[in-house]
Amino acid sequence: MTDGRMAPETRRAVAACVRSVEELEVLLFLARDRRYCSADTIGAALGLPARAVGAALESMASRNLLDVRIAEAVLYKLDPASKASAAFVELTLDAAWRDRTTVLKAILSGRSAAQDFADAFRVTKKDTSNG
Repeated sequence: MTDGRMAPETRRAVAACVRSVEELEVLLFLARDRRYCSADTIGAALGLPARAVGAALESMASRNLLDVRIAEAVLYKLDPASKASAAFVELTLDAAWRDRTTVLKAILSGRSAAQDFADAFRVTKKDTSNG
């Protein structure tokens, strides 16, 4: 895969696990850390806004890639719900650790212009923590 090409099975795994660059970064962090973490903790560690990390975590949790616990904050841990999901996660992690650029290209090429346009107009809650 270091020549910029990705095996079809790996491409399917990446598409099943991550849908954005933020999701890939969160997945890599959770794979290294292997404990429950909040969006704030992950965001601080990665230098990403907690809101973007939270959206990535929610998306990945909805695909049953994460275990979620509710405490003082919502906490997430990498824990795929099925053997098939776990295999996809392992393929994705292996590919990203070997050649992150190729994985990023696969993620970005999987997004359609229509999806990018729709995401630009997604309605989200107003952040009231800043005043």
